[in-house]
Amino acid sequence: MIYKQLASDAWRIRLDIEGPLKWVNAYLFKGRDGYSVIDPGLNSPVNKKRWDEMVKLLKISYADIAHIYVTHHHSDHYGLAGWLQERSHAKVSMSKTCHIEAEWTYQNGRKYINNWCKRLGGDADSLSLQNQVCEKHPRDVHYVQHEDIVQVGDRRMRAIFTPGHTRGHVSFYDEQGGLIICGDQVLPIMMPNMTFINGIDHNPVLELFQSIEFQKQLPIRAAWPGHMHTLLHFTERCDEVLNYHLDKLEAVRRLLGSGTQSSYSLCTRLFPSYAGKPNLFKLKLVETYAYLQYLVTEREACWQYGDNVIQFSAS
Repeated sequence: MIYKQLASDAWRIRLDIEGPLKWVNAYLFKGRDGYSVIDPGLNSPVNKKRWDEMVKLLKISYADIAHIYVTHHHSDHYGLAGWLQERSHAKVSMSKTCHIEAEWTYQNGRKYINNWCKRLGGDADSLSLQNQVCEKHPRDVHYVQHEDIVQVGDRRMRAIFTPGHTRGHVSFYDEQGGLIICGDQVLPIMMPNMTFINGIDHNPVLELFQSIEFQKQLPIRAAWPGHMHTLLHFTERCDEVLNYHLDKLEAVRRLLGSGTQSSYSLCTRLFPSYAGKPNLFKLKLVETYAYLQYLVTEREACWQYGDNVIQFSAS
């Protein structure tokens, strides 16, 4: 179902994306002073048509949208923010780090990932890159801070910084309703990958662990994620995410015991099922580097740079 009413004041819109996830969830909340959108979706003609259909379905106009919130900078969540703002004149809000990541990614992404893959030991020509599509950046972006109270429709939600998937990731927590809009920090079924941008990210694995432990303490009855269906057992899913990454860290420790290796070499052994899937393997390559960076920080591993490739070994 493309359009689904989740509550008396809230709707989910499934917007098309490429890849195994197939769609991204945008959320629309009704309020006395206007509607609020969380994650307007990927820039594409199909998704623009979906927004046109949703506006007609609710018998509103784009001018009725007062707020646009973005959980993180990836194009399937951020890509239509500027387009939707242009039609609605809505206020756009995200974390400052998210905004920096967005502007940097859409200017430098392809060149950066090619050079970065080479430094991690991979063949950039064989690791294709899906286009990060952003037709128009939003203007006059408002920066939310951790624990800010923001107006989402008629709900007052806490903006919670939840780094890990990206450093600028923000979740929105409706304490009264026991609901969290968790973006890609926690997903049903699939495990979200971690990204690493030099100069912005430092230790995404540690930040992921800390942010998920923080969210586990919240009395959450339901989570509306960036992809797939509603999560009704959020705390249990958080534990599954933590255990998954702890298991991968242990696997990296064991693999480093066999000698000095590049991130690429480790990734082929850590994620063998992703061989032959360039776009997905690229994500896992960066995630492997994030595990290695965590171990270096914990002084369990060390790195050296030679022949334009970063090599890692156990300390």
